[in-house]
Amino acid sequence: MNKALFNKILQNKIFRYVVITFIIAIIIIVLSIIFNGNGKTTSTDYVTNLENKLESELKDIKGVGKVSVLITVSSYNEQEIAVKVSTTSSNGITETITEPVLVGGEPIVLKEYPPKITGVLIICDGADDIRTLYQIQSLTVTLLDVNVNDIEILKRK
Repeated sequence: MNKALFNKILQNKIFRYVVITFIIAIIIIVLSIIFNGNGKTTSTDYVTNLENKLESELKDIKGVGKVSVLITVSSYNEQEIAVKVSTTSSNGITETITEPVLVGGEPIVLKEYPPKITGVLIICDGADDIRTLYQIQSLTVTLLDVNVNDIEILKRK
């Protein structure tokens, strides 16, 4: 009887679609955990995202042509974590102990600082036109909040 019931359930198309959808959802969740780590954005991801966004905006400027962007950073994501400070005194000696506040074994992050951009290299077809150079430079300064001296724009060969 159990075998007949099992075969009847397997022959139901809706049940098969539900099971297949469930299996696909599990696979997607597992793959996203494997390839995305713990869900936190890394400094490399941050920089790559900025490069892609800048390339996307630059290629829309008339005269720029094909464009490549490389961004360098001097520091990585920095975090300010919550700390608990305790002071003890004995025999006239005061000792201060600072330890991170943990929740579930992880420190509480109060603030995150993105990596500091130290340089931007832009290689494009239109770098030989002074107006295009100015537009590229202006856009880069505005979008990335960097000093104009930190930007290098070269003509693609």
